Amino acid sequence: MTKLREIAALVAGERHETILAGDLNCTQWSPHFRRLTAIAHLRDSRRGFGIQPSWPTSFPPPCRIPIDHVLISPGLWCISRDLGPRVGSDHLP
Repeated sequence: MTKLREIAALVAGERHETILAGDLNCTQWSPHFRRLTAIAHLRDSRRGFGIQPSWPTSFPPPCRIPIDHVLISPGLWCISRDLGPRVGSDHLP
């Protein structure tokens, strides 16, 4: 998970509020994810909104996992967070 370490270092050096969004190929339970959020000083926007599993769309919802993330700086707040409908990708938007 070298890329996650590189991203964490890049974000940690940022002076402005930051939003990091994308497919990180790991769940919030991964030690790599926890390290990323700790080093980069980011929070998981999913907190308070449930697990919201987004991948793979070919599986029924109880069998999906949450690997698509939106992480935010401490000065930002997430007031709503939802998964979108299937639109042709193997990930939900």
